[in-house]
Amino acid sequence: MLDIKKLTQEVLDNKIKNRFPTGDLNHEFDLLGKEVTEVGEVLDNPTKLIKELADVVIFAMSMARIVGQDLEQAIVDKVEFNKNRTYKAGTYRE
Repeated sequence: MLDIKKLTQEVLDNKIKNRFPTGDLNHEFDLLGKEVTEVGEVLDNPTKLIKELADVVIFAMSMARIVGQDLEQAIVDKVEFNKNRTYKAGTYRE
C-alpha cells in the first residue's frame, strides 16, 4: 500500500535539500495550477500524462503538509463519502 505520509516527508526533504520554499501555501497553489495546465497539454500522450499527474499529486501533498492535514486519511474518507453520495445532474456523462 502507498504510504502518502512517508512520500510527503520525502517531498519535503527534497525541497529542503534543493532550497525550495516549504511553507508558502500560495506559492504551492500557483505551482499546482501550472501542473494542472501541463496535464491538459499532454492528454494525448499517456507517458507524459502520468508524469504530470504525479506532479499534481506531489503539490497536493505539499499543500496538505503546509496546513497540517493528513492527506492520506482525507483521500480514504473522500472515497468512502463518494461511494454513497448523490451527484448533481450534469456532473457526469450518461
